[in-house]
Order: sequence, then structure tokens, then C-alpha cells
Amino acid sequence: MNPVDAALGLLTEKMRSLHDELGEGILVVDLHGEHIVRANPAMCRMLGYDESEMLSLGFRHLAPPTLLPDALETFKALSQRRLTSAREVPLLRKDGDVVYSNITTAHLTYEDRPCMFGLFHDVTEQKRAAAALRESEAMLRGLFDNLPDLVLLVDQDFRIQYANHDQPTINREALVGSCGFDFIVEESQPVCRETLARTVDTGKPQTALACDVWGRWWSCRVVRLNDAGEAKRVMVIGQDVTQERAAAEAIKKEQRLLRQMLELQENERRLVACEIHDGFAQQITGALFRLQAFRETVARNSARAWKDFDLAGRMLARSIDEARRLISGLRPPILDELGIVEAVNYLVYERRLAGGTEIEFEHEVIGPRFAPTVENAVFRIVQESLTNACRHSKSRRVRVTLREEEGWIRIGVQDWGVGFNADSTPRDRFGLQGIRERVRLLDGHVTIESAPNAGTHLVAEIPVAGSNIDPPQA
Repeated sequence: MNPVDAALGLLTEKMRSLHDELGEGILVVDLHGEHIVRANPAMCRMLGYDESEMLSLGFRHLAPPTLLPDALETFKALSQRRLTSAREVPLLRKDGDVVYSNITTAHLTYEDRPCMFGLFHDVTEQKRAAAALRESEAMLRGLFDNLPDLVLLVDQDFRIQYANHDQPTINREALVGSCGFDFIVEESQPVCRETLARTVDTGKPQTALACDVWGRWWSCRVVRLNDAGEAKRVMVIGQDVTQERAAAEAIKKEQRLLRQMLELQENERRLVACEIHDGFAQQITGALFRLQAFRETVARNSARAWKDFDLAGRMLARSIDEARRLISGLRPPILDELGIVEAVNYLVYERRLAGGTEIEFEHEVIGPRFAPTVENAVFRIVQESLTNACRHSKSRRVRVTLREEEGWIRIGVQDWGVGFNADSTPRDRFGLQGIRERVRLLDGHVTIESAPNAGTHLVAEIPVAGSNIDPPQA
């Protein structure tokens, strides 16, 4: 053997060894694709055949039946050199599974006939991983899109890269690219900026409460994403807590009102206790002392004893009058016997007897009686308003009106006195607060119009047959 042939033989052996040990699949096919003339072990493993089985097949046997036309068209373009490579070509394994391969081709003469050499790189796992990733992303996006919470993906400057929901007056496509701080009220921005910076710096989730420009409150959980590279992004998961916050504020308001009502009741009890102590109790005690003195002196000084007895009788009579007055102040018998109009007439009569203020009373009440709670509330409102007007307004005239209109009863008390600033009523003015609370508890409405030197006009409206009736027009 001459040296050239020996060198070619050695090179051929090395090429065959490289061919067999190469991790990429190699096929040598005639230009018509009818015969596979060479397949390396990697190609056999890729498709599940042994070498002898591979050499009995043509290229058409390696294409999935449903994809055969496209596969043959690709092979034709490669064989005609219109293509030198193809991506993700489907190949049919012996067991029926489909694998995907990137193909790079070259033309050569093999065993004295023109053939096409193909280098096959198996990308099945990468393709499956990419498909799984796309499926996972689609599932995650679907999950985010259907979450009731707002999910934002933002960068370090709080510029929005993704939003899962539309917002009032702006859809989520328009949100993307905008700065999130543009949609947060100025008062909430400092805490949001601090929370964002702390999340980016520490990598630990943070929480914040913020109000948007549409008046909604959000409880936000801010989480940093583990992105590759220097860019740091965070995910903001916002829960709309507007209703919960409003409910909490309402509860706090109710608690404050309850405390004020308790203070009002305590003040009323203290007032009644003082009146009982200073009036009724003293009269009863005085009568008791006189009766005791009568018992001790009747034998020694009959005339003086009978004077004490008569005085005790007068004191008991005054005690009875005081008791009736106190009972009338708490709930006058006339209210139970004759109704609200006569009860208010009685209040006006008592005030007229005290003198000093001219009182007018006008009424247009249709029904003979109302529910006890309504009648008691109307009586107390008129009583307290009259007391305030006669005691504080320095007005020479007060007008009281009662009108029943379309299922509502409207109480009006007006004076033309010194007035006051209705927006800055001291909290210790229990009378006005009591009026407001009585009306509120019955689902009514109350307005108090007053100004210094301009008098005071109180109007209270209470439903007489339910709490869901619209108030009559003024």
C-alpha cells in the first residue's frame, strides 16, 4: 500500500470513529430521500432503531404521517440546496413518539453516488421545556387575570410593566408604561416610595396602605422578583379594602356616638338626680321633720303642733306636684293619653307660664297617633329645642311647627335670637347631640341652621311608618 492510500485509510478510520462517537445524530441519505445509507449511533439512539433497521428506511419513514407533506417539502428544499438548515423538524421514533431536531446539511459523494449529509441536533427537551414554560406563563397570566386583587409588575422607578385589571377611566394596556405614582394621591406617595425602596434593597416582602386618585384604598404586598441582571423588578399585589376601611371608620364613628350617648344619658340622670334631691327629696324630708315635731309637741303645745302638721301637709302637696313635674319631664302622661299634638301644646303652655318669650305653635298632623318611639322622640326634640331657644337665644319669639307629609313628620323650631356657629358646636352640648342621635336612630334627618346674630332654625324629619321613605321636599 502506497503512503497516500495508507494516509487516506487512516483518515477514513478517524473520521468513522469521530462519526460514531459524535453526540449529534448523523444521517447520510440519497438525494431522493429513498434510502438512508449511513446513520451513526447517536442518530440510532435518537430514533430508537439499530443501524441495520435505519439502513432499511427512507426519509419518508422518519416523518410523522400527519406531517409528511411538510417534511417532504423541507427535505426537497434541503436536497435542492434552497435550504442548508431547518429548525425543529419533527421526526418519528420507532416507538411512535415524536422528537424534534435542528438540521444542518451538506452535499457529498458517498460510495460513488451523490448524497446529502445531515447533522441532527435533538431539541425535543428544549421544545418541551419552552412549551411548558409558555403553558405555565399562560396559566399564570390566566390566574392573574381572574384574581380579584390588582397585580402590577413594576421596575425600580415604579413604572408599570404589567397590570392584570383595568382601572377607572383607564384600561390596563394604557397603564403599561405609565408611572404608578401618577395614580396614587400625594399623601400616600411617601410611604409607597419607602416601601418600594425597602423591598428592592432587602429583598424581603413589605406591606403598605395607599389611596389611589379614584378614592379607593389598597392594602398592598410588595415582593421583589429574582430577575437576572442588574434590573430589579417588584410585584405589587393590591387588595381593595375601601369598603372594609369605610366599615371600620363607621364602627369607630358609632363607638364615638355611643360614648356620647352614654355621656348624654349620664348627664340626664345627673340632672334628674339633682332635681329630685333639691326639690322632691327636700320637700319630703321637711314634711317628715314637721310630722315628727307634731308628734313630740302635740301634748305640750297643741297650737304649735297643729301648725307643724298643716305645714307638713302643704310640703307633701308640693312634693306631689314636684313628683308629677318630674314624671312629666321624663314622659308626660298627656303624651300617652292624648298624643303628640296635645303633649307639645302642654310644653308650649308651660313655657308661656314661665313668661319672657312669645311661643307660636302650628301643626298639620293627619294621623291620630304615632308609634310610641316616634312620639317620644318628637316630644324630646321639641322639649330640648324649646329649652335651648328660651334659655340661650334671647329671642322674644319662638315658633314651633309639626307637619305630617307623605309618611314623614317634620319638626321645626325657629328663633330670631343671637344664634351660634353650628359648625363648631362644643361637644359638651348634650342637648343638640341628643337631638341628632334620636333622629339618626329612627332613620331620620336633622339640619341646624344658625349663625351669630342670625337666629337658629332646627328642622328634624322622622319617618312615621318605616325607615325607607324618601323625605318630603322642602
